[in-house]
Order: sequence, then C-alpha cells, then structure tokens
Amino acid sequence: SEDSGALAEFAAATERSFGTTVQRLMHNPGACRFHYGHPDVWRRSFAATCGGVSKANKGLHVSEDVFGGYNVMLRGRDISYVDYIAVGKGRDMGFETINTFEAKVAGGNGEQVVSRDVHRLARRFNTPRLLTWYHTGNGFFINTSLLMYSLLVNAWLCLLLAFSSNRSVDGQVLQDALALLGGMQLLQLGSLSVLVYVATVWLEDGLVATLKNVLRQLVSGAYVGRVA
Repeated sequence: SEDSGALAEFAAATERSFGTTVQRLMHNPGACRFHYGHPDVWRRSFAATCGGVSKANKGLHVSEDVFGGYNVMLRGRDISYVDYIAVGKGRDMGFETINTFEAKVAGGNGEQVVSRDVHRLARRFNTPRLLTWYHTGNGFFINTSLLMYSLLVNAWLCLLLAFSSNRSVDGQVLQDALALLGGMQLLQLGSLSVLVYVATVWLEDGLVATLKNVLRQLVSGAYVGRVA
C-alpha cells in the first residue's frame, strides 16, 4: 500500500516502526507488550485459560485484542515478540481511511483508560515499566491531546506578541520569543516521532536508504498530512 501516495507511504512507515522497533522495546526491556491484532498470534489453549482472547462487553469493543493481552499480563504471564516472519498487508490508504483507522484506535484507547484492567496493571507495574507502557500505549493519545491544546496556546501567544506594542515589549525580546515558540511548534508537530522510523530504517536498510526515505517524505509533504 505504501506506493499509492505520500500519505500511504507515511502510514506504512508508521506501521513498520510500530510493528518492529517499538514492539522489541516493549518486549525487552519494557516488559509491557500486549496483543495488537493482526500482527500477533494466539495460542488458543493458553489464552483460554488466561481470561480469553477478548473483552466481555454488551456493545462493540474496538480494542478486544489488547484486553486479551491485559488478561494474560494480569495473571502473571508475559507476551513475547518473535521476529520470525514478514508479510505485506494491502488496504485502502486514502486520507479518510487513515483518519478513520486512527479514530478507531484512539477510541479503543479511550475505552482502555476507563477500564479496571488498566487500573489494576498500573498498580502492579514498577515505575520504568509503567512509564514505558504509558508512552507506547494510552499515554501516546493523552500526549497528542495535550499537544493539540498546546498548539492553540502557542498560536494565541504568537498572536498576542505580534499585536504587542514596542513600547511595552522590546523588539528584540519579541523576535526571540516568536522564534522560540516557532521552534517548539516544529518539535511538537511530529518531528520527534520520526526518530523511531529513522532508527528502524537505519537498522534494517542502512543510512543511505534512511536519508532517501526521509527526504522523499519531506519533499512530498507526508509529515504535514500526518499531522493534519
């Protein structure tokens, strides 16, 4: 699917980094890896004795596979990552499809945050394990929400500083403040999240391929579409 457009290429890149480098980190040393749907395989006889492979709910549960992983972890077991096979998955990669998928995952994380499973796991994990789980799971979406609000605050601050009179604010101080806010926004708009993908491609394809991929995505505006 990655050859169908700039958005598709970046979405595929995100899936690639999450399905490889992030999963390895969550397994070891994070020790907080759960079940994430189609990339993972259940051993049915094992999962059936650890709470099942889904979450009992009267309505539609969009993150049932993750709750199956919670059931295993709550019973003192571990979910390992075995890097033994690579397959391709093709699907529609239009803007609307990508947005719908992101909305589904975000909604599932919202259901996880208010569940008892997350509360029980959070009380049992030590601090490094808990922080790893936070930043690779539910916390990612919480941080994204905070990021969107911070961008609004930054925009209002830039507007207020731009309308400030030089009589009350020194001109050089005003320029420095605007430059600082602009630098913060560049970092917040996804630049740091690209580092995981850069590390993944560098490890698997080499430095030259990494530079080509990142440059091509920058020129095509894939990162702007991803933020939007």
